[in-house]
Amino acid sequence: MVFVNSGQPSQTKKHCRLLQSVRTIGAIVFRPRVLLFVALFALYLYAILDVRMIFQARESLFLWNLRFFTDFTGRPGTLLLWVDSLLVQLCYFGWPGALALAAAVWLLLVSTIGLMNASGRADIGGTWIIPGIILVGMHNDYYFFHTSLSAGLALAMTAANGWVRIPSPRIWLRLPLFTALSIVVYHLTGAFNYYCFAACCVIHEALAEKRRLPGALMLLIGIAVKFGLDAVLIRFDLFTRNFQPPVLETKLNYPPVWQLALLYGYFPACMLFVIYRETAGNAARTFWQKLRGTFGKKVSRKEAKNKKRKKAARNDAEQSIAPANRFGWFRWTASTLLILAAAAAAGFYTLDRNKKLLLEINYCTDHQMWEDVLKKARELPRPVFKNSLEANHNVNLAMYHTGRLPYEMLFFPQSVKNWTLINYLRLPNQMINKPCDVYLELGRVNEAEHILIEFMEKWPTGGAYKRMAFVKMIKGQPSAAKTYLNVLRDDLVWRSWAQAYLERLAKDPDLSDDEEIQQIRRLMITKDDLHQTGKYSSDDRFGINFSAILLSQLRQNDHNKMAYEYLMAQCLIAGNVDGVVELFFVLDNFSYPGIPTLYEEAAIIYASKHPEELVNNQSGVFFRGRKISETTFNKYLRYEAFLKKQSTPSKEVGAAMARQLEGSYFPYYYWLHLGEMNE
Repeated sequence: MVFVNSGQPSQTKKHCRLLQSVRTIGAIVFRPRVLLFVALFALYLYAILDVRMIFQARESLFLWNLRFFTDFTGRPGTLLLWVDSLLVQLCYFGWPGALALAAAVWLLLVSTIGLMNASGRADIGGTWIIPGIILVGMHNDYYFFHTSLSAGLALAMTAANGWVRIPSPRIWLRLPLFTALSIVVYHLTGAFNYYCFAACCVIHEALAEKRRLPGALMLLIGIAVKFGLDAVLIRFDLFTRNFQPPVLETKLNYPPVWQLALLYGYFPACMLFVIYRETAGNAARTFWQKLRGTFGKKVSRKEAKNKKRKKAARNDAEQSIAPANRFGWFRWTASTLLILAAAAAAGFYTLDRNKKLLLEINYCTDHQMWEDVLKKARELPRPVFKNSLEANHNVNLAMYHTGRLPYEMLFFPQSVKNWTLINYLRLPNQMINKPCDVYLELGRVNEAEHILIEFMEKWPTGGAYKRMAFVKMIKGQPSAAKTYLNVLRDDLVWRSWAQAYLERLAKDPDLSDDEEIQQIRRLMITKDDLHQTGKYSSDDRFGINFSAILLSQLRQNDHNKMAYEYLMAQCLIAGNVDGVVELFFVLDNFSYPGIPTLYEEAAIIYASKHPEELVNNQSGVFFRGRKISETTFNKYLRYEAFLKKQSTPSKEVGAAMARQLEGSYFPYYYWLHLGEMNE
């Protein structure tokens, strides 16, 4: 009985300590201000930033299987690349990506609070604010690796927070634990995050706990882990190379150095501050008192004693008031709004709206949302649109699919270089799929397959595997198509598409009921035309002539509307009105309500040099038996009036003409030849 009674207080103390620890963790994890910040951050990612554009900018191959995972175990930091690819995949679905990114930021912020509180031995508010605001700004760049940045830092700070809370003071236990934890953190998160973790642990051990020798030993252990693990991994070469992902440096774009230095340097600096905050505060107060004593008004001993008594009475009165009444909801609300305002300012300042618009245009093109492509393209500033080959390509493709290419093409900036997107070797990796899709739609399946091989070597993505499977199905190679489709079954984005086609191939290997595939098969060439479409450049390099491809497609199938309209557009952009007129005979193969506006205008310019081609009678104006609309002919008369008004071409006349005849071929033709004269 005595034995039981003697053990009861000890057991009660353990329960109290456990309850106190749970309450402390709960107060950190469920801090209302942090939860509000993270919730609004998730809403910002979903509604304002639109995380789907992160996938659009940074799509990469990700497969949910063990064979793909083992490719990322060969060197420190590559596992973080696997996490990064997973987060990018989730961004495709919108809100799951926003929640995942917000969860990583939340874990980082609460780990920061716990780490700083443990080092300062008090509940220190506001230590999470600066990294939170920095991360809001860094997430605004769609191409940088902020997804892995926040996840890696969260893991590193969580490990540091766990380390500083290990209760045992025994050095023989703490040092092996630190060694094991260092190996795990370095292998999982890479160098930058590991340095931050190690620095925080060493600062806590040497300065917060004042254990100098263990701190020095931990510093040596940290260095040994870094170089030792590098040597071991290089020696054993753990890469399985099932899918051979590109190396980390070429796969990820890093933010500017100053941003990384600011973010990673914050955590050790903040630990130093919270450890020496009282010392620094006392030194500042002492300095201020000495400064006041030197330059301030001399106070008698009696007055000083009265002031001290009044201050003590005021402090006693304040302490008797409840904390909720003393601080009040107003102070909490005001400080919270100030933090949110700073985060909103960081987000507003760093968000590149033009870059977002370009990605949205690209997204709408990939999902065949043609009206949205044109709507968003009109919101782009003209210089940005003019300098973006991708935007020009997407808009021209959207105008073709909406039937506006022969009518409204010149409402957007155009130039000859805008139609060179098909030269995929000069394009960024993310844009190689653009010429591939055009070739497929034209019926040039072999060229599309060649581009995809280049694409998959430079930038393997699920979209590339999808297109390659589609090419194999078009060419009637179901076994090869199944190889790619079986891979895509483990892709989070394209798994449903792949599974659906696997089931269709099992029932009908020829896919005779797939209208899209059958349409491309009807447009495929039946004879090799490489001698017509290929050419050698001045440096003896062989290349493909896109104009020759379009002409060859049209010769073999004069009902290929895309080949016809793209070829006519190329002639218009190059100022080749003779070429436009030579292709007039193909117009009858398509159901145009009349001669398309731009073709009419080019024909009238041609007729101005060949008057015998134009017939003007009571029924109207006719070109080679085709009636020219009255609206187009009136525009031509206004164009002629501009030419007669000033015989010498000038930019002023061209600008006035462009304002009055917006979207017409006449001012474009004028500017084109004016540029040739100026050159």
